[in-house]
Amino acid sequence: MRTNDSIGNRKTHTEGDRTPPGVNYKNTNAVNQYEEITWPGPVNEALGYDADGDMTGSGLVADDFDHDGDVDLGDFGFFQGCFNGPNRPPRQAGCEQADADDDGDVDLADQAVFQGCFNGPNRPPNCLGSLKPMRYAWDAENRLVEAAPIFPQCSGDPEVCDRKVTFEYDYMNRRVRKQVFAWNGTSWNTTPAEDWRFVYDGWNVVEVLNASGEPQQKYTWGLDLSGLAGATEPRAPASGPGIHGAGGIGGLLAREEPQAVGDPKRHWYLYDANGNVGQLLKYVAGPPPTVTLAAHYEYDPYGNTIRKDDVDQSGVVDANPFRFSTKWFDPETAHYAYIFRILDLRLGRWLSRDPIEERGGLVLYTFVANRPTTLYDALGREAMWCESLGCVDISDIVYDSGFGGASFGTVSGFVDCSGQWAGIQQSIRNAVSTACRVMHEAHACLAGDFENIPRPAAPAWEQVYWDVVRQTRDQLLEILQVALHEGCRDGVDVECECSCEPGKDAYTRGCVWGSWANLHLCPSQLKAGPSELQSIVLHELTHYGCSTDKASDLINAHNLEKYVPWLAGWCKKVAGRNPPVSP
Repeated sequence: MRTNDSIGNRKTHTEGDRTPPGVNYKNTNAVNQYEEITWPGPVNEALGYDADGDMTGSGLVADDFDHDGDVDLGDFGFFQGCFNGPNRPPRQAGCEQADADDDGDVDLADQAVFQGCFNGPNRPPNCLGSLKPMRYAWDAENRLVEAAPIFPQCSGDPEVCDRKVTFEYDYMNRRVRKQVFAWNGTSWNTTPAEDWRFVYDGWNVVEVLNASGEPQQKYTWGLDLSGLAGATEPRAPASGPGIHGAGGIGGLLAREEPQAVGDPKRHWYLYDANGNVGQLLKYVAGPPPTVTLAAHYEYDPYGNTIRKDDVDQSGVVDANPFRFSTKWFDPETAHYAYIFRILDLRLGRWLSRDPIEERGGLVLYTFVANRPTTLYDALGREAMWCESLGCVDISDIVYDSGFGGASFGTVSGFVDCSGQWAGIQQSIRNAVSTACRVMHEAHACLAGDFENIPRPAAPAWEQVYWDVVRQTRDQLLEILQVALHEGCRDGVDVECECSCEPGKDAYTRGCVWGSWANLHLCPSQLKAGPSELQSIVLHELTHYGCSTDKASDLINAHNLEKYVPWLAGWCKKVAGRNPPVSP
């Protein structure tokens, strides 16, 4: 179980007996970086970052204030600057890590913890325990180029010695080389134990070569989660519809390794509904041909492996690098390599800032808006929602009040039959703008830390609304997501009719993905007031997101006219601003 703060920073994490209970993310700084994590035991873990926001150190003890791995006189100088005795505030700002017992002061009790860690320069702290300090190095493009233990160890068996990994990239941020170096007891070996070169089709690895250029692994890809309707990811080389629309997630079909001339080792990939590799099947050509289960994987929502079975005892369960989200897993660091960023499974977030900045969400390190069961990230920068109609980047729906562009919520085209609508054209524009803003605010509330939004104490109608919204959160998010993307992002085309079918107030051309579903207003709306016109517009815009008018559907467009404005208002009220609007 995990809890987050109001904008998505993780606060606590408990996962049964598989991870220590009561993990607390103690300090999160002003730019939403985790600075300190409290594990069960006497010592907290600290994390370090560079000026670009890239993580430079993990597994550090909290009393390592300069994040260089050791606890020495430099750290003691900082501690002295904080020390001020019991029941008094620290003498300077930024002393949270020095307050080991979290009682608000830095006193002798905290000094005892510091002394228990002190071990001088370039030596592991005495309080290290199970922590393993790691150092990360980055290039000028914020790409991870090296990861290594700060205090490497080797027991004498080369197979269990610590490893350092280095990476190289091409102009598209694709990793093209990975080298693994072993620690020999005194220094890192200069000759790599592993040296892999990667060949791509678009974003997908199709071949892995050794240092001599000999093929070691071949991969065959098909349609990913974007499916037949998924447009090729626009920033990748074209390889056909659906191949890169979801960054290859769920699209890897087969793996082949050299074994004997004319008899390669072949495996086929099977997936769960989220595009995570669930099973590997071993194929033997025969005769007769046979297919047997070789490996099985299960994951938690953030990619941690909770079950891994080497079914055929061949070792392929570990040799296979593609697992969670069909991304490459580096066992040396327990990280997943996406094209633009590195996912840290233990933290459940990225090691570096979002390259598209706040367009991908207010917290630049959050993984898929903390909704990994329903959203995906194709390349490491944009959360997306995928289904049979294709994929849409939710980063196109900006979370801040600027809406991300001048076209959002505007009337981009206006067709007036015989000029009879001229008198309320501005009212229509206002209604479109307001409806889009309200949908945006409701979506941002749902996509944020909705679990911490309290249920209204009264009146009863608000409690009913809250219960319905909570029950249908994922469905409502998807409807608003597509409606904002298809209806509001680039403006709404409005056609005002001279006549409509009897009893019809407005209509759209239905749920049309990737093309205009124009908003049509009927003459009955010529005398509509601002509130009624806004409700009609919001009703029709939700049809862009495939809502229905069926009374049997709990989330239908008629109900959304009420739920969406209420949700936006209730979230504002909780934040101490405006009250909700009564139905």
